[in-house]
Amino acid sequence: MNKRTCTIDGCGSPAHARGWCSKHYQRWRTHGDPRGGGRCYSAPEEAFAARTERRGECLVWTGAKGSDGYGQLSVNGRSTKAHRYAWERENGPIPEEMMIDHKCFNRACVDVEHLRLATLQQNNSNLAGANVKSSTGVRGVYPRGNRFRVRIQSHGVLRWYGTFDSIEEASRVATRERARLFGEFAGRA
Repeated sequence: MNKRTCTIDGCGSPAHARGWCSKHYQRWRTHGDPRGGGRCYSAPEEAFAARTERRGECLVWTGAKGSDGYGQLSVNGRSTKAHRYAWERENGPIPEEMMIDHKCFNRACVDVEHLRLATLQQNNSNLAGANVKSSTGVRGVYPRGNRFRVRIQSHGVLRWYGTFDSIEEASRVATRERARLFGEFAGRA
């Protein structure tokens, strides 16, 4: 069977409808133009490079992002997270049961130097700070009357580290104990 390709110059993807690939057909349906005002990238690497920009220390994904804040990229017709694509092109496949953790806490960052393999538990430990609902604004520190209690959960066990007169003292203890328990995956207080 004769496989037709998209008639848009430089595309090369399989034809879907009207002589265009599914991407160009959708652009025609949405914008009335198969080019949709955007550029057609023939290779994921070209699309990746066109949608990144150096901002400070991070290489930031400027393309589409999911509701979770992670960059999205289409590779071989499948949607993938941009930081996972960046990791795999440099390091190969991500082992099962492993995730990619952002050491810089920036979900839009795709700089491989800022990424590392992590287990689910390590990834969950390495957070950018306290939960938005935290009444103290410090991870692991909770009000107890006019004092502050430190508690940290590790490996399913809730550990208590005392009650302190100041939030600063409680914060120091929480930061120290998180570093002891989680090492490089301690995250921010």
